[in-house]
Amino acid sequence: MSNESGIGRRAFMDRVLALGAALGIGGLARAGEASATSAHAPPDEAWLQRLTGRHKQLFDAPQVEGGRALVHIRNFMNAYRDAYGLRDADVSPLLILYAQTVPLAFTDEAWVKYDLGKMAEIDDGDAPARKNLYRAPAAGFSLPADAGLDALMQRGVVVVLCNNSFNKWTRDIAAAGNHGTAAEVRAALIPMMIPGISLVPAAVMAVNRAQEAGCTYYYAG
Repeated sequence: MSNESGIGRRAFMDRVLALGAALGIGGLARAGEASATSAHAPPDEAWLQRLTGRHKQLFDAPQVEGGRALVHIRNFMNAYRDAYGLRDADVSPLLILYAQTVPLAFTDEAWVKYDLGKMAEIDDGDAPARKNLYRAPAAGFSLPADAGLDALMQRGVVVVLCNNSFNKWTRDIAAAGNHGTAAEVRAALIPMMIPGISLVPAAVMAVNRAQEAGCTYYYAG
């Protein structure tokens, strides 16, 4: 009996939808579904629009490893320049920072205030780093100056930071004490992000969106 009732209800709804379509008001029948799909505006994806080169490649970089991902990006750009005679504008590298590379997205001020060198286990000589060594590497540092973040971004490299990983770092900083809540830490860190770096909802989403936009994939450690 219940099965027959279910069939009857489905048939009734089918007729209602058909009538609505015929009268040009079919959208009203699915109003609940429409509101559910439009509840959230899509995130800002201006960073995707900056991938304008003919050769696009994303660099998945969860580990610092002495700035290995930065060296790979420099080599990628230089190889196209030297072997193919291409301009920097002809290639579009995308660097995705997340997990242990989150501190690379921030200025020296953040490294000092939140002791990011100690948290990330990045040393400057015999002590935890008190500045972002990978932004503009000093002479004698293991990372070449032309592989620093500033130099690469000036050449057109697009850099994004995973919001999920960023939030984890804010929670860890707050848990360490003396810096307020995770929300307060986040609010203080946002202005300390290196200009030009974009915040994305998740690294895994950025990988997907970049590949949909034509990027090839490279795991940079």
